[in-house]
Amino acid sequence: MKERLYWLDITRILACIMVVLMHSPIPSVQTNGLFLASLSYFTAPSIGLFFMVSGVLLLPVMNTRLFIKKQITKIVFPLFFGASFISFLIFT
Repeated sequence: MKERLYWLDITRILACIMVVLMHSPIPSVQTNGLFLASLSYFTAPSIGLFFMVSGVLLLPVMNTRLFIKKQITKIVFPLFFGASFISFLIFT
């Protein structure tokens, strides 16, 4: 059994709280623009935190070359077929 990484759990919890704070303020006439701007500024790193936690959890699982090869095949083929389909719709 692998040891649990508590710092990743704390980082994920912090990122979740930041996302909720980012999406929760309801702008109104009385809302201070400085408050909304600073809230958006301080909660923006939550996006990067989620990417970093995903990378930490995914990369050690397999060889880097194998990981990239698997991910590229998952992305390139749907992208190619989707772009072909949309091009067909646009140009016909």
